[in-house]
Amino acid sequence: MDLSADDATALWRHTGGWATGLALALTWRHADGQTLDLSLFDGDTPAVADYLATEVVTGLDDGNRDVLMRSALSEVVALELVVAVSDRSDAGDVLERLARRNTLIGRERGAHGGSGYRYHPILLAYLQAEGRRRDAGAATARHLVASRWYSDRALGAAALEQSLLAHDPIHSLELLERFGLGLILTGEPDLVRRALGLLRGRSDSPATVCLRVLLEPLSDPARRGPHHLLGAAAEAVRVHADRTPNAAAADAWAFMVEILQALYATEQADVAHRYAALQVSALVATARQDPFVDLLAALAEGRCLDRLGQSAAAEDILRQVSEAARSSGLPWLFLQASDLAATAAGHAGNWLHVAMLEGQMAVALTGPPRPTELLTAGLTAGIAAWPIAPGAGRALLYAMIHRYDHCEVLDVDTLMELASPDALMADVGVTVPAEVLLLLSQLDNASHSRQALDRLLLLMRELGAEHPRALSLCCIPLIEVSEALDGKTETQSIVRLIERALGEDCLEVLLIRFLLTPPTRAGHPAEERLRSAALEERTAWRGATIVSAWIALAHVAELTGRHVESDLRLLKGLRLASRIGCERAFLARGGEGLALLRGRLGRLGDLDECA
Repeated sequence: MDLSADDATALWRHTGGWATGLALALTWRHADGQTLDLSLFDGDTPAVADYLATEVVTGLDDGNRDVLMRSALSEVVALELVVAVSDRSDAGDVLERLARRNTLIGRERGAHGGSGYRYHPILLAYLQAEGRRRDAGAATARHLVASRWYSDRALGAAALEQSLLAHDPIHSLELLERFGLGLILTGEPDLVRRALGLLRGRSDSPATVCLRVLLEPLSDPARRGPHHLLGAAAEAVRVHADRTPNAAAADAWAFMVEILQALYATEQADVAHRYAALQVSALVATARQDPFVDLLAALAEGRCLDRLGQSAAAEDILRQVSEAARSSGLPWLFLQASDLAATAAGHAGNWLHVAMLEGQMAVALTGPPRPTELLTAGLTAGIAAWPIAPGAGRALLYAMIHRYDHCEVLDVDTLMELASPDALMADVGVTVPAEVLLLLSQLDNASHSRQALDRLLLLMRELGAEHPRALSLCCIPLIEVSEALDGKTETQSIVRLIERALGEDCLEVLLIRFLLTPPTRAGHPAEERLRSAALEERTAWRGATIVSAWIALAHVAELTGRHVESDLRLLKGLRLASRIGCERAFLARGGEGLALLRGRLGRLGDLDECA
C-alpha cells in the first residue's frame, strides 16, 4: 500500500504499529471509503472500541474496571499517581494482574521517578473516551489531579498536557507562567502553542504574549508579527505590574520583554539601544538568576553584537550559549544559538568555526524516526516521507547542505517538506534554503532546468537581500546554466541581479565577474581583486565560495602558463576544502577543479589523500 506521510503518521501514533490495530484501521477505511482520514482512527472508533471492550474490559469486576479507567491518564503513568486518582492502595496489584494477561498494558520502570505502567495508545484512547462518556466531570477532575501532581514535582510538560486534557484555561495559564519558557527551550513548542490556543482571547498576560513572540521564527525578515506582539507584551507588563502578587516573576517577564526587543531589533540605532538596555536594566540582577532567562539574554546580546559589527565577540558569547544549551538538554536554544554563532563566525571570516557549528547542527536531529527506520520496523514500504518534528527542521536543513557540499544524494522528500510554507511553525530561515537546494538539484535535469533557473532568479530578486547565505549557494550554477541556455549577454543581467541582492563587494559577485572575464597572461584587475578578497576571507557569504575562488584563480593561472602560481592557488583551495568539507566546488564549470587535481596527484604532499 502507498500511504501518504499524514496517513503513516496517524497509523504510527494511533496504533503504535500494533498489527491488529493496523488491520482494524485499514479494514475500517476499506469498508467506509478510501477518502476516510486515518487521523480520525483511534481506540474510540466503534470497531476498535468493540474489540477492546471484548478482549480487555469484559470479565473485569467493577472495582478492577474502575482502576483501569481512572488510571488511563497518559501513555505512561506513575504508580503513585494511579493510587492518588483511584483512591485504591492496591491499584498497583490490579494493574500488575492486568499487565500479565494483556500485552496492551506493561510495566514501566523509571516512570517519573518511580515504577509505573505504560498503556498502548489505542487502549489509552478507548479508556479515556469511555471514561468521559461515563462521567465527564470525574474524568476532568482526574486530569486536574494529575496535572497538579506533576506540577508539584516540576514536571512541566506532563502537567500542561494533563491541564489541556482537562480543558482548564486558568490552570493552564498558571503552568505556562511557570514552565512555558523552559518548555520552548527544551523543544516542546507544540505543547506551548496548544496551551496558547486554549487561552487565546482569554488572557494577554506578559507570559502568554512573550511566549507567542518566542514561537515566531528569528529569521523572519518581515518581523511584523513579532513587533506587533512586542508592543502588546510591553503593554501587558505595564497593565499587570500592580496585579501580580509574585514580584520576582513579574520582574522576570518584564526583563523578558527587553530581551525579545533586543533579539528582534533590526535598525542599527535600535540594536545599539536595546543592547545597552540589557546591560543597565534595573531588572538584570534578579531576572538573570533564572538560568533560562540568563541564556536568552546572552543569546540576545550575541545577536546584537554581531549586528553592531563585533562579530568575533558575538561568536564567543553565542558559542557559550550553544554549549550550555547542549549540555542542559535545550535543543531549541542550541539550534538557535549555533545558527547565530555560525552567522557571526562567517562575518568574522572564521570558516573552520562555521563548518564545525553547522556540522554540530547537522547531527542534532530530534523527533520521530526517519523512513528507513520505519521500513526496518516493517510498518510499510510506501511511506513517501516522515513528518519533521518542530525544531528539527533547522538541523535537517544543515544535514542537507552538508550532503550537497559533499556531492551526496539529496533527500528530495525531506527538502520538499522543509520548503513547504504551510508546515507547522514554518520558518523562512529554513524554507528558503530548502527550496534553493531543491531547485539546484533540478538544474542538471534538462527537462526542468529552465523552470528551476527562472524560480531561482525570482528568489534572488525577491529574497536575496534577506537570505544572502542561502542564495549564495546558487551563484555559480546560475551563471553556468544561464550561459548554456541564453548566452553571455543575458548572463550579464543575472550578474547585476546577484550584485544587487548579495552586495557588489562580496566574494560571490567578484567571483562570477571574474569567471566571465577572458583570461590574460599579464593578469586582469578582476583577478587581483578576487585574489585579495579570497585571502581576506571576510567578504564571502559561504566558505565554499572561497574554495571556488581559489580553483578559478588556479585555472586561469594554469591557462596562462603560470604553473607555479596555479599550484599554490590550488593548494589553498584544496586545504580549505579539506577543513570545511566542500567537494562540490571542484565539480563546477565542467569539473575545472578536478582536472587541476588529476594532473597533480602524487605531488600534493599531505593533501594527496584528500585530492
